[in-house]
Amino acid sequence: MQNMKCSKCGAENEPDAEKCIVCGWGLQSRLVVNEQVCANHPWRFAVSTCRACGLELCEACEEFIDGDSFCHECADRPSEDELLRDVPVVVPAQLEPAGFFIRTIAAGIDILILGCALTILWMAFWLLFGDPTVPLGAGELPWARVLFWSIFTGGTIIYFVHSLAENGQTPGMASLDIGVVRYNGEALDYRAAILRLMSLIPAIVSIVGIFCAIWDSQGRMLHDRLTRTRVVKMGSM
Repeated sequence: MQNMKCSKCGAENEPDAEKCIVCGWGLQSRLVVNEQVCANHPWRFAVSTCRACGLELCEACEEFIDGDSFCHECADRPSEDELLRDVPVVVPAQLEPAGFFIRTIAAGIDILILGCALTILWMAFWLLFGDPTVPLGAGELPWARVLFWSIFTGGTIIYFVHSLAENGQTPGMASLDIGVVRYNGEALDYRAAILRLMSLIPAIVSIVGIFCAIWDSQGRMLHDRLTRTRVVKMGSM
């Protein structure tokens, strides 16, 4: 019988050996994995699966990295640490704040988009219920008013939260190349985006919370301060 070659260290072992005499790697137990065949060589039984992509691998196709099996393609990919080294570091002090004027225009664009969505929703309810006064609660369908404004309110929340958490900017902000970041330059997650939207309420109610951006050196409004976020020009990142 032919000697058995260890797929981990390459050492030659006796045909009936259960473990490699050099590294102690299991041999007999790795002959077949659930009778699966190799993804690259279907005439060979698989002895392992790639930890990254899940492909079934024969001994000729597997590579070991820190004790784990990988296919040749995944083994050649750069590690996460190597990829992070290529990501530019954002220096918060170098981020240029967006002024009150440009932020107001961006907010106006977002309001215009939501206004269009509100109009489309109103027309849909008009066609559905045959009554243009449904959003006002008139007529015999008061529950339709609750449904109408629930849909619009939920859509508005999703519009702002999803945009800030996924893209760091609303469509209105994106049109003017500005966005929202934390004080340290990091992007917002969903929790931070929700908190920022909630803190916008006292800023609007107080009025001063909005116009304080005019005299603030960083152009911050009240909700920016409460959530430790900044609206900056994306070109400065």
